Amino acid sequence: MRLFDLIIRFILTASFIILFNLLCQPYGLHIGFNMANLAIGTLIGFPGFALLFILALLFR
Repeated sequence: MRLFDLIIRFILTASFIILFNLLCQPYGLHIGFNMANLAIGTLIGFPGFALLFILALLFR
């Protein structure tokens, strides 16, 4: 995987976490903005996003 791909995935992951937190705040869902969640979303990709969503549902 090239460095450019990792940078794009990192930006998309950070954007997803911020957007998810803004949209789902009224419903009590929250994804922590920390290094573990950024690494999951960046390195795994779409399944990582699904995992973050499931974790947000479980720990609300």
